[in-house]
Amino acid sequence: MKLYQINIRPSGGFYSQIKGDMLFGMFCWAIIEKFGQDRLISCLDGYTQNRPFIVFSDAFPQGWLPKPTLPFTYYRKQKQNDDDSALKRKDFKRKNWLPLDKIGLSTLEMTEYFNEVPHIKKSLYTSVHLDPIRHHTTGGQYSAYTTEKLSYAAEVLSIYVLIDEERIKVDEVQQLMELIGHSGYGKKASSGNGKFDITGDILPFKFADKPSDSYLTLAPCVPQPDVFNSDKSFYHIFVRFGKHGNQAAHSNCPFKKPVMTAETGAVFTFALAPSADNVSFIGTGISNISQTEPATVFQGYAPVIPLQLKEAENDK
Repeated sequence: MKLYQINIRPSGGFYSQIKGDMLFGMFCWAIIEKFGQDRLISCLDGYTQNRPFIVFSDAFPQGWLPKPTLPFTYYRKQKQNDDDSALKRKDFKRKNWLPLDKIGLSTLEMTEYFNEVPHIKKSLYTSVHLDPIRHHTTGGQYSAYTTEKLSYAAEVLSIYVLIDEERIKVDEVQQLMELIGHSGYGKKASSGNGKFDITGDILPFKFADKPSDSYLTLAPCVPQPDVFNSDKSFYHIFVRFGKHGNQAAHSNCPFKKPVMTAETGAVFTFALAPSADNVSFIGTGISNISQTEPATVFQGYAPVIPLQLKEAENDK
């Protein structure tokens, strides 16, 4: 698989954050709409056997990557008797982004380059359910409610995508991403939300190539069991309570089974040296998540970047 970068410009409000697993689901629906269901079935051949045809990252501010999820000792030396220790740690936790050109450094060397970057702004909007007969609110189920709306601070967002060009062409990926951007991404897309524009051609991309047995994930993933060193793997839990889109959203059971994942920015270290020289993604493809669409799969894969773990020794 080959890595590409897609730059997008949000052009409206969002009610769902652009994350790799959800973008993959919308991409599959776009394939059905443009090329037919048989094409999707062909692309998904071997998907749950570690043969994905495409793997999406989350959308990040252009030029930035998420800070690896690691204990504080992997970032800097910290004296035990330092009175400002708590304040320094609190300030450091707010710096959640790393410049793209610093990704080849060790985790200790990265420390001084982390920064606070405006990314997602959240605001609450009040809406109401209207009685379809009287066309006004009457209480009960027709009451006011609040909804959380998102807006992206960066003008341009970058999505990193691995493509198997034997099963889907780059120009086809561009067409499908333009279709998603035009129709809208995520919740309330039918109301004109979640729209974005592709800022140019999808171009090949390459991260700093550093030999390593540790990797930083760029999307939520479901790691393979018994493959990683639990003492040197770190992540936060993210549970996806999925829902079908497109026509399946109007079925009798539009909701999928919950999937527990390791959140974006996780760090995984292989227990043994990986068999492949160039690891481009980790994770598993998940099936059996839908009662109404048995063929539905979940992107439990994530693009990864080699990471040089280096733990500091605390001063006594």
